[in-house]
Amino acid sequence: MPAPQELLQTAVQAAHAAADLLRELATQPRQVHEKGYLDIVTDGDLAADQAIQGVILRDWPGHHLLSEEDEAARQGPWQPSDGYWWLVDPIDGTTNFARGLPSWSISIACGQGEQLLAGVVFDVARDDLYAAAQGSGATRNGDSIFTNQRAELAWAMCLNDYPVAAEIRAEMIGHMTRLLPQIRALRCWGTTALGLAHVAAGFADAYFHNGFHVWDVAAGVLLVQEAGGLVTGFDGTPWRLDMPTLLASNRPLQPAFVQILSADTSSA
Repeated sequence: MPAPQELLQTAVQAAHAAADLLRELATQPRQVHEKGYLDIVTDGDLAADQAIQGVILRDWPGHHLLSEEDEAARQGPWQPSDGYWWLVDPIDGTTNFARGLPSWSISIACGQGEQLLAGVVFDVARDDLYAAAQGSGATRNGDSIFTNQRAELAWAMCLNDYPVAAEIRAEMIGHMTRLLPQIRALRCWGTTALGLAHVAAGFADAYFHNGFHVWDVAAGVLLVQEAGGLVTGFDGTPWRLDMPTLLASNRPLQPAFVQILSADTSSA
């Protein structure tokens, strides 16, 4: 049975392999293709995905692996296997990458059953590597990170992203309308994984989303948990891999965020 730190070592190596390719591609014209409704893939996604999968399968050939770019990712909701699994988003923030905006990240997570064991979020543009292994805390470039202890809602800075589906986007606008008058700032980076990493590092007080894929959030969820934060659904229920909503926050402000985000919301 591999230790979480062994799995994390593989994730870090895979992230670096992909980052080396993406740094080169980021200076070149993008090759962009549509793969679904308002959904694109670039040559960078495909090259990074191949590099990441190569490292993971080299070290753990018997593990199940699902990437955003796999055909299986478009076949319906993902369910964790009983054995070891990996979830990969080679570029979280593909639209930003395709447009030349330096706000995107690499997200790699490993787990077993319902447990998250290791996770990496790599902010390639800033060369910031966020990493976590179950029971070992979270780090940024090797230094320990922690969620902050801000307790004043009026001074809170929150992060979120916008779902593609119109109905879910309308729900998000409702959440934002209720939240904005009560906090200092709301920011949208366009990369879910990096938003979660910034909560883990204490840069932001909360991140919330209601239209994500599990490969967008798995690594970031572990980062926040290992950094001392709380991750739940909008209703405050402890977060699970199959949940449709996500709130990651510091501990002091979590009850206030739950109260706001759970209003007029029927989903968890």
